[in-house]
Amino acid sequence: MSVLVNGSPTEEINIRRGLKQGDPLAPLLFLIVAEGLGALMRMVVDRGRFKPFSVGRGGMLISILQYVDDTLCIREATVENLWAVKAVLRGFEMASAEFLNCRIDRFPFKYLGLPVGANPRLFSTWLPMLDTIRRRLGSWGNKFISLGGRIVLINAVLSAIPIFFLSYMKMPMKVWREVVRIQHNFLWGGLTKKRRISWVKWKDLCKPKKEGGLGIRNLRFVNLSLLAKWRWRLLLEEEEVWKHVIMAKYGDGALGNVTLGDTVFGNVCSAWWGDLCKLDKGDGWFNQVVTKNVGRGDSTMFWKDVWAGYQTLEQQFPRLFGISAQQHEKVANMGSWENGVWRWGLLWRRQFFVWENDLLRQLEEVLTNSTITEAVDRWVWKPNEEDGFSVKSL
Repeated sequence: MSVLVNGSPTEEINIRRGLKQGDPLAPLLFLIVAEGLGALMRMVVDRGRFKPFSVGRGGMLISILQYVDDTLCIREATVENLWAVKAVLRGFEMASAEFLNCRIDRFPFKYLGLPVGANPRLFSTWLPMLDTIRRRLGSWGNKFISLGGRIVLINAVLSAIPIFFLSYMKMPMKVWREVVRIQHNFLWGGLTKKRRISWVKWKDLCKPKKEGGLGIRNLRFVNLSLLAKWRWRLLLEEEEVWKHVIMAKYGDGALGNVTLGDTVFGNVCSAWWGDLCKLDKGDGWFNQVVTKNVGRGDSTMFWKDVWAGYQTLEQQFPRLFGISAQQHEKVANMGSWENGVWRWGLLWRRQFFVWENDLLRQLEEVLTNSTITEAVDRWVWKPNEEDGFSVKSL
């Protein structure tokens, strides 16, 4: 091996020892070795020796998932697949001189602290997180902590412990009340177990300091903000494996769609996907913070996306949407270029009543204020249009 110094190779160095733990080259070497395992799995799949797991109606095939030093083999439950995996792992172990630490587990199992496959709507799923908060309180012993210090500890420690759970799962109301009870008792009573008087309502304590509160985090709002990141990432055109899995299971409407309420498939969908789709159920607040800057309009739904005003055109003109013959068309298909000028070509299922002509004129005024160009459509996060989505901005 030789090293490039100012573009010139040095004399060759004989490699006699392996890399020590902590060496900056160790992660790169590990990635090269781990890629070999992925290549072996792809080879046995291509040769028909291994039948991967098929996701959804789209038939997306998944055989292996790798993250850091963990590998998850996913397959059909057959004896042939079991022998194929054993052969692959044995061959990889012999080629890489690595001892593989394998274990057989069942759902739900814990990975990186999260219970994979558990139902987030069950109180028992959140017990490990609640126990962690209680143990942290117990570790502080009988120390005297002032009121100001307790506020700091609530924000910096007690409110930070659930963040990892909240970034993936929606917290049930019962769990939220239990966390608030722990924080509430610690704020007013310290580490004593005696119940103390609450002098101020909890919702007032969660207000910002400039509004007269103490700036304590409201974990319900934090939870919604963290889950909104998944909704935002579904809008972006980034190639990621989890997006392909979502699209294979729930259809193309799951991606690039600001409104996911119609994408839920009853009891067929997972609890995580159902909670994500119903994240803004009722007031539709996600539609109010996300809009689309339309260019040529080839990826923007005319009626169902927010691109002209603060609501979808379906919400602004429900009567016109009901008689439109282009309810599921994109903006680019709702008109054409004539001599360098964009002309709208709206089609209707019937003639207008007299009073509906006023609605049509209002729609034309809205469309007049919208400009169609040759640029690419892009999603915009209204609270922070320059930098895009951030949990803090919500």
